[in-house]
Amino acid sequence: METELFGILTAVLGTAVTCAVTALGNWLVRLIRQKVGAAEEKSALETAVRAVQNGVAATAQTYVDDLKKAGKFDSAAQKNAFEKAKATALSMLSEGVRQTIAALYGDVDVFLEAEIETQVRRSKAA
Repeated sequence: METELFGILTAVLGTAVTCAVTALGNWLVRLIRQKVGAAEEKSALETAVRAVQNGVAATAQTYVDDLKKAGKFDSAAQKNAFEKAKATALSMLSEGVRQTIAALYGDVDVFLEAEIETQVRRSKAA
């Protein structure tokens, strides 16, 4: 009788431990995936923001500053500068970064346009 009871308790305990280990393993896998995904997203966003900063700075250096000095920086030149900054930033982004931005924000162009406006505003304030 004690042997049978011990066998049953061992089987139940073994099953419980197996379930607990499996649940813990699944939880750890989810946690690792979240951490890796968050790190990749953060890296992609940082890359995109740096690309926009560089695009805005390069456009200001090579295009905007000269036009302002000549007094020719009108609305058409502003639009052209915006498009140059956007094209420069976009050319610096890998397909993986573009896909991550699209997954997070829905549209890479919309993200870049908003970020360019933010960077231009910051540069004017500084």
